[in-house]
Amino acid sequence: FHFTWMKRRPRKTHPIDRDTPLHQPPPSDIKLHRSLTTMNLGFNIVQVFRPNSNPRMSPLSLREPATYPPVPSLVLRCETFHPIYSFTVRSTQHFTSTTKRGVDGNFVTLSDVFHAIQSFLHEPLLPEHLNSLDMDQMRKMVDTFHRRCGAGGTGLDEVMKARGPTVRDLITTMRLFFVNGLDLTTVDGEVVASFSFRRLSGRSAK
Repeated sequence: FHFTWMKRRPRKTHPIDRDTPLHQPPPSDIKLHRSLTTMNLGFNIVQVFRPNSNPRMSPLSLREPATYPPVPSLVLRCETFHPIYSFTVRSTQHFTSTTKRGVDGNFVTLSDVFHAIQSFLHEPLLPEHLNSLDMDQMRKMVDTFHRRCGAGGTGLDEVMKARGPTVRDLITTMRLFFVNGLDLTTVDGEVVASFSFRRLSGRSAK
């Protein structure tokens, strides 16, 4: 065989602009962090988000990208309720190449995802969700709502009452406390991470 050796051209380099967000990769190239896909996620949505305990992840691990390749935003979709809730998580932190995996730019972290799910609990219940409740479910949800508003004994109680029932009032009524593992799908060409809630015992809610 005859080989011809070609002189390699010097690679062209560009300075990294660390304030420039990452570009969204094609949906087919994106995978969720393995910690988000486990069914035993161990994230109690009604307890305080606290590294090392809820969930059992170190602060360093929580700073890792929620997806690989990392993305600047990620749509989350809660499939526990119908109609389905969808909301977008955007990167809140900025890291450089010293980060594990060596990524530069702004990207959604595991911490961003957990914070977004807990923030979702404070979203007001939509009329469609209220109309889907039967009389017994409605009574339990209203009782849960009033107990939550009266628990603090402060002026904030009236503010909470004025805002009305939230997603948290419905999930605690249904005795749902933990997040199931997330599942990555594509909806209309957009990457969506779907999740649902499960009971404390681990049994699926009816």
